[in-house]
Amino acid sequence: MKREEALHLQSHELPAAMTQSTYDASIERDLRVLSDYHVVFLVDDLVSKVLRSTWTDAKEVTKNLASIANQYDHDGVDICFLAGETVGLRLKTTRDVEQYLETLRVDTVDYGETKLAEGLENLLGSYMDRLAKGGASVKKRNFIVILGGRDERELGDVEKVLVSVAKQLDEGRYPPDQLGVQFFQISNDGDSWEILQDFDDNLRNKYRLGRDMVDAEMCNHSELSALRLVKLLLGPINKRWDGKVLPPDEPSPL
Repeated sequence: MKREEALHLQSHELPAAMTQSTYDASIERDLRVLSDYHVVFLVDDLVSKVLRSTWTDAKEVTKNLASIANQYDHDGVDICFLAGETVGLRLKTTRDVEQYLETLRVDTVDYGETKLAEGLENLLGSYMDRLAKGGASVKKRNFIVILGGRDERELGDVEKVLVSVAKQLDEGRYPPDQLGVQFFQISNDGDSWEILQDFDDNLRNKYRLGRDMVDAEMCNHSELSALRLVKLLLGPINKRWDGKVLPPDEPSPL
């Protein structure tokens, strides 16, 4: 990518204002693949227990990513929260997403009361069941997991879920881009970032999997460049974006 194009994409415009002209032609072509996917967000609302501003960041990132995804996934996005009882299904507009997010309270339950691995297993397992029954008629899935710090033991359980699903996809001979999982850690608390990076870099070789379906990113604020928002959406399903090195985002004044 040319330097001037990269600088253009570093602007902090709201995604709702990002028209197709915001992106160069190659990025626009890459984003069009999202029309083949149903985008599902799994958001760790327990980050608010550690840092209230991180909860605000998580909602802001979810809203911004959903705004871009809905330009291509016309079925609308799904948003699920680990500690939330309600699920936002087929949210098709920025207003739909904002109204759903505003109904959610700031959660005060302890980390131990909900499990990231269980939430992820429920979502991936439900999709695998649908895929087994519907085959090619079932739309591909792109799961965006937005989380705070998590402990090593719990991420060990997450690893088991990812490996199990990848092996099922391999055995079923599904396309390598049938399913993607993006982990975005939005706070630097805990030791989980190195583990998430390991999922991204080594999971395939470690277990001799036939696919690389995981990407991981970390930033401790919500004001992300347009380019990083694109990478969060495309990293798990496009190998060129998975390996792309981006310039750092400028921190927001939290």
